[in-house]
Amino acid sequence: MMKDKSLVFQFVVVAMLNGLIFQAALMGAEQPDDVENRSIAEIVHFMTRTRPRKASLARIVSKADTEPAFRKDLVNALTERLSEVTANIQISNTVRSLRDLNAREVLPELREIWSETEKRTYGLEFGDLRIQLLITISEFLPEAERIEFLIDTESDKTEAPIVRFRATILLCATGEKRAIEHVLSVYEQRKQQFPLTTRMSLEDQNGYIRRMKEQEANRHAWDSDGDLMSSYIETGLLLDPDNTDTDGDGLLDGNDRNPLCKPQKGELSEDQLIAHFILYLHAQYYCMSRSPFDFKLVIVQPVDPWDGKGNQSLFDGMQFKGIDGLILQMDKGQIERFRALHRPGTSVIGIHKNPEDKDRKDVKTFHLSISGGPGEHRTYNITFKRINNVWLPTFWQLGMIT
Repeated sequence: MMKDKSLVFQFVVVAMLNGLIFQAALMGAEQPDDVENRSIAEIVHFMTRTRPRKASLARIVSKADTEPAFRKDLVNALTERLSEVTANIQISNTVRSLRDLNAREVLPELREIWSETEKRTYGLEFGDLRIQLLITISEFLPEAERIEFLIDTESDKTEAPIVRFRATILLCATGEKRAIEHVLSVYEQRKQQFPLTTRMSLEDQNGYIRRMKEQEANRHAWDSDGDLMSSYIETGLLLDPDNTDTDGDGLLDGNDRNPLCKPQKGELSEDQLIAHFILYLHAQYYCMSRSPFDFKLVIVQPVDPWDGKGNQSLFDGMQFKGIDGLILQMDKGQIERFRALHRPGTSVIGIHKNPEDKDRKDVKTFHLSISGGPGEHRTYNITFKRINNVWLPTFWQLGMIT
């Protein structure tokens, strides 16, 4: 028995030693002098790996800065790799490597690859070739040309929405007056295009009420309370089919873009305005909730309080403009009821604000949570910066997928 235990112990020790030797070999491959011994092909392979070691990457970039011949060969090899294997998902790392090398001389080739790359996305935004090209080209272009390039991309209706969205964030990040004016003008146009009442004016609504009262006896059974929305849909949206105005805000349910929430009194807070802009951006460029009916549907959940005391959430009482779809504000219990009626995959959007850094009063960070039900949850972190006295998104990062 003792002999068997001794053999097992020896086996474990040998296995551990082999593991340490293997790790040492890996670490040795990352030593500074190893960069000198590697071929261009090996270095290109290393730089286009999913997650190359930062220390080794820094040494390669440093060598490229001090040795023009090496830099030229490396940039040419990376550009050739980019052109030949555009179907490979790791190709985005080639673009990132060119950006790390500050390879502005390959800008014409990058623009040509950009124009030839199909306008559709696959995978996450950080792994998509077209988005990587967008970011890299915009960094390499002179300032005036960069803004023009990004505006053209954002305005191209045939472009993939996620690419247009990334162009919008890059425009905001420039801080330039023309870029900001473009982003805000599109936002304002959308707000005017989709006013609070989407189906009729208040005057027309009141006229409809008068006519309905006059024709009470002949009212259609499908709309039992005469609020422009069928009883079937009202039940499905958790509205009251026997109440013309479920939230009591003076708008008929069928003429109310936010029929479960009565508007708050007074102006929206600064944080609420930013939350509105975040939701607008998401509605503009990302897929919204899957509606059980034949119209677009946005479900938002009031989450962490914006005042820090639990008195009011970011979405409470907010009336949304500029978003093409019906807005439903639901608490946790209502969301559970809604999903029980329809399907668990209906996505719900929530926004909360991270605590502010007292030393950075010109920066705000928000957390966007999109839940599609059990096992379908995605989060984003959004940084807003005050630019020309306007709060604009300058950074948007995927946080977590579960």
